Amino acid sequence: MSVVINGTTGIDKVQDGSIGTVDIAADAITPAKIDNSVILGRRNILRNGAMRLNQRNGSGSTAVTTSVYSMDRIKHNVAGSTASRFSIQRLSTTPPPGFTHYYRRECTTAESIQSGTQSSFDDHRIESSDLTQLQWGDSSVSKSATLSFWIKGNVTGTYVVWFYAPEGGSAKMMNKTYTIDAVDTWEYKTITIPARDDVIMTNSINAGLYVRFVWNTGTGSTSGTANSTWGTDVTTNRYVGQGVNLASATGNYIEMTGTQLEAGDVATEFEHRTRSEYEIDCMRYYYNVEVNGGRCAFAPGYFSSTTSIRWSVFTVVPLRTTPTYSESDVPRAADAGSLRNITSTSVLGFDRNMVNLIGVTNNSSGSNHSASITMSGDVSFGLEAEL
Repeated sequence: MSVVINGTTGIDKVQDGSIGTVDIAADAITPAKIDNSVILGRRNILRNGAMRLNQRNGSGSTAVTTSVYSMDRIKHNVAGSTASRFSIQRLSTTPPPGFTHYYRRECTTAESIQSGTQSSFDDHRIESSDLTQLQWGDSSVSKSATLSFWIKGNVTGTYVVWFYAPEGGSAKMMNKTYTIDAVDTWEYKTITIPARDDVIMTNSINAGLYVRFVWNTGTGSTSGTANSTWGTDVTTNRYVGQGVNLASATGNYIEMTGTQLEAGDVATEFEHRTRSEYEIDCMRYYYNVEVNGGRCAFAPGYFSSTTSIRWSVFTVVPLRTTPTYSESDVPRAADAGSLRNITSTSVLGFDRNMVNLIGVTNNSSGSNHSASITMSGDVSFGLEAEL
């Protein structure tokens, strides 16, 4: 390495090309030392990592009695007929520094011992097309990935994060562990996983990677051998190392925020996004329409028969795939001065930003005529295209 010295006060400048990677000590350049002019935007592969968005429930509490989405882009699961039950709630009371929101998973029904593959866990499921930046499948350019997150809980010990890559015609998995060291204290954790180079990751709308946080499990998922690198998905190997049963007592809890998955083996500062960016990111998978009080006509409809009505919903962003429809109350058709309840609503067709719906009414003023689709009160409907 050659340098140019000017004067007696030190090095004035470094000759172009004189410093290579081998000349820089390990960990010598940290994120904090990188100049602000270096662009580090759009690093986080996970969506809603700051827990800003909960379209389904706002700040309300959701009971987890089966697999369910509550926080946007996080699937909360209880599996294997476990009797344990939890609640999920987005909170803003005591977040870690730099954050405004987090979610809390709290045990509401305890189960002292899980058997077989009984378990509970939270999944971040990533679309394959969002993983192309990792360039897995080409060892000359592929990148490792680093997961970072903030976590707080009242049960110390060792927890497992399970990584599962189902794409490419050959599903592979690995698990990593971390510890909660102090009760009721926010702690920052990082985990790095190697690239998967045995297959090229497909650029598709299917799930390419699961990042699963495990909270409790039976021996059916822990009696094998831990996979510290990518290996065949063997059920007994999945959660080896999980030392905590979060379901051991009611009131046990974890709180999480700041989840980030990025290319490379260094965890950089969390990438905050605007509220509108979070909404656009998440609306691809779940699109919610709300009416808060009063009555709202939100779409034109068409009676294709005396008891069948069709209408379309146009979404802000293209949905990932054909969605399923859900509602908190039935919509109504304003038809010839009457409001007619629409039941058995389902998706008739789908094309990117347009979802065609069909429903049933008891009667109408006739077929082949238009009507307005309305909702009234504090009601909502959702279009779900989750992984």
